[in-house]
Amino acid sequence: MRDCSTRRPFNADVTADPRLHGIARGLAELYDPQLTQSPPERWTTLAAELKRRLRQQARKDAE
Repeated sequence: MRDCSTRRPFNADVTADPRLHGIARGLAELYDPQLTQSPPERWTTLAAELKRRLRQQARKDAE
């Protein structure tokens, strides 16, 4: 993910498999806001967003 600021991982030449394309798009959406922040803020924000998404998925699974 080091090159996310220069090359988006959901480019067609990177992921030919549609499943990988969807995963890469989700990761790109998750990382986009972090590209404008300083490194410590990036990790804090990323951890909070991952936690939120995991809780949301756990609620869906529980239903």
